Amino acid sequence: MKRAPARFGLVALLVAWAVDLLFWQKAPGLSFPLWVALALIGCLLLAGSLKVRLSKYSLGLIAATLIFASLTFLRREAFTQFISVLLCFFSLVLLAATFQTGNWFYYKIEDYLKAGGKLLLAWLIRPADLLSPVTPVQSPALLQIAVIEISAVGASGAEAVLVSGPTPQLPPTPQRTPAIETSRSRAAAQSLPVIRGLFLALPVVLVLGSLLASADPIFNNWVRDLFKNFDGAHLPEYLYRLMYIVIIAYGLTGTYLHAICPSQVEARPTPGQRWFAPFLGWVETVIVLGAVNLLFIVFVAIQFWYLFGGQANISTSGFTYSEYARRGFNELVAVALLSLLLYLGLATITKQETALHRTSLVVLNVLLIAQVLVILVSSFSRLTLYENAYGFTQLRTYTHIFILWLGGLLALTIGLELIRRRDRFALAALLVCFGFGLTFGLLNVDGFIASQNIQRAWTGGKLDGQYLTMLSDDAVPVLVEEVRRANQPAAVREIIGAELACRDAAFQENGVSDSWLSYNLSQANAAELLRSNRTLWQAYPVQSNDLGRVAVLPIGNHNCQGIQNID
Repeated sequence: MKRAPARFGLVALLVAWAVDLLFWQKAPGLSFPLWVALALIGCLLLAGSLKVRLSKYSLGLIAATLIFASLTFLRREAFTQFISVLLCFFSLVLLAATFQTGNWFYYKIEDYLKAGGKLLLAWLIRPADLLSPVTPVQSPALLQIAVIEISAVGASGAEAVLVSGPTPQLPPTPQRTPAIETSRSRAAAQSLPVIRGLFLALPVVLVLGSLLASADPIFNNWVRDLFKNFDGAHLPEYLYRLMYIVIIAYGLTGTYLHAICPSQVEARPTPGQRWFAPFLGWVETVIVLGAVNLLFIVFVAIQFWYLFGGQANISTSGFTYSEYARRGFNELVAVALLSLLLYLGLATITKQETALHRTSLVVLNVLLIAQVLVILVSSFSRLTLYENAYGFTQLRTYTHIFILWLGGLLALTIGLELIRRRDRFALAALLVCFGFGLTFGLLNVDGFIASQNIQRAWTGGKLDGQYLTMLSDDAVPVLVEEVRRANQPAAVREIIGAELACRDAAFQENGVSDSWLSYNLSQANAAELLRSNRTLWQAYPVQSNDLGRVAVLPIGNHNCQGIQNID
């Protein structure tokens, strides 16, 4: 096996060391998009050094990776950061798997699984390429010349073999090529002066440094702080950090090698080709799809009569509108997901031997997905009614966004089924996942929740001030805007003002992180808004008691700690 260039290991080690430098005992912020950009730059530099060109489709993955990495710096809401990091790493994995080919654009679902397995295998075994011995390739012509040289010296036996039979297979010899020997000799010659120079400089620097430390107390304190980190008490910590740096560098080496120097260039997936032979009969599939469609027809009919028919029809069945709305939207989302999996599974394992088989399955599949889409609309309607009755929470908002994007995926699935391009479902699902994650960054979930709940209070609903304390710094711009609104009801203004007073007191006590690596735009913006608008909530002093910090209101105290477990 040809040895991989040592620069792969060096770049991987630098990127792994950056993990320790950027994240060790530091809150994440600007550090994450910075590290992602560093990892991408390392990959592009390695590719450029070997004159390896990336696919034009890989540029889209690079853009997606940088966008999702940036969202962790722009937002503070926990799920937004989680889904952004998850999709960022997924884009990086997909980029490493298809760096040169761009085959992710043509992948089917099973291709994602195979690509992930290959990359995982590369993480484990490809770094060994850096240590593989270099064996020169010997062509049959060179071997024949060697035999002729032996015969010229007088080896009659070798002459006879050369004339009468095929070229003998000589055992491999551990000889090195002159180019490799020259390169290694040059490296050794260049390294020895460096080692000697370091050996001579060390005692000189120590003597002069001790004199300078005695002459200047500030420099002396700086030297003490520097060497304080090298005492025995920190040895376990340093060993632990060294261990995970080495592990990360090992995995990055395999990733870079797999992306730039793959063991085998992956062929573009063939549209419509299945990864295993279908085995389920057409009759069995038609029965399953027919039964499920019949069940859904009955359910959809009930939905049109009761839920979509209005409150009067629901009340005749003994339910209030809010009771009927709050039940079942999670279960209906689960039905939609399971039905989508059923569609994909049956489409994969069913034999379609004639045009009649293919056409009938298209009709049944379209009918199934269309009814699932109606069921999803029912779930969304229930969730909307529930939000109108009880207000918005983070979990309800996550579900709200998820239902909308799942509905988009179902609509795309119907279109792909009609044009007989089911093999493009994986691409549609990937784009929907990217859109789902991007929505959180663009929407500002916590700001949206605060705005919707305040607007609901204007129409007679109750504003849950304690739930506002659970929202992240992303909600501060909306809260400041609402407390400054001239026509804001007094009761609502007091709740918002008390919450802002609590947040302002917390910022005054704790401040923001001093490290620029932990800088978060949303947090910095919230701190500045609270500092510059402090007079708007000075009528609500913050005090501490046995229960913690509270903001004093004319009608009672506002608990700054908030509440938990709201769904």
